[in-house]
Amino acid sequence: MEQSIVKGVFIYHKNDKLYIQTTARLVSGLNVGYEPIFVLSMDCSLQTIGQTYRQAIEEFVLEAPNPNKLSDLLKPLIKLAKQRSWIGFVSHSKLVSSWLSIDKLEYVFLPTKNKLNKGYGHLNTIKFSIPSTSTDEEIGQAVLKALELCE
Repeated sequence: MEQSIVKGVFIYHKNDKLYIQTTARLVSGLNVGYEPIFVLSMDCSLQTIGQTYRQAIEEFVLEAPNPNKLSDLLKPLIKLAKQRSWIGFVSHSKLVSSWLSIDKLEYVFLPTKNKLNKGYGHLNTIKFSIPSTSTDEEIGQAVLKALELCE
């Protein structure tokens, strides 16, 4: 059975900034964070957050080349956040995994729990969705709500 294509984004909050990172499906079939990564101030408008979210979803890359090391995919995010390491980035940050469910025509938001040096764990019991026809402002509200639900 062929795996369905899911266009997704990772939304990070660290140091009053939002990092909205597109995803890619590698040739190997693994979905990963990818470039581009959009950086927004937390005090930007809901409309800007929603527009950026939509742009990141559309930047999804299918059949991206496999990197020599998966950890190489983290380097652009770490550099943008002016951190020295992934552990430094994860410290005091939040992550929301989000994707466009094409079959249900909705955006799904999955908050996470920060496990420090172990990364993030999904909080499946508080996952929620909004219609794909939502306005940019509604998407921006959903992004902020999902970040508030992170632990």
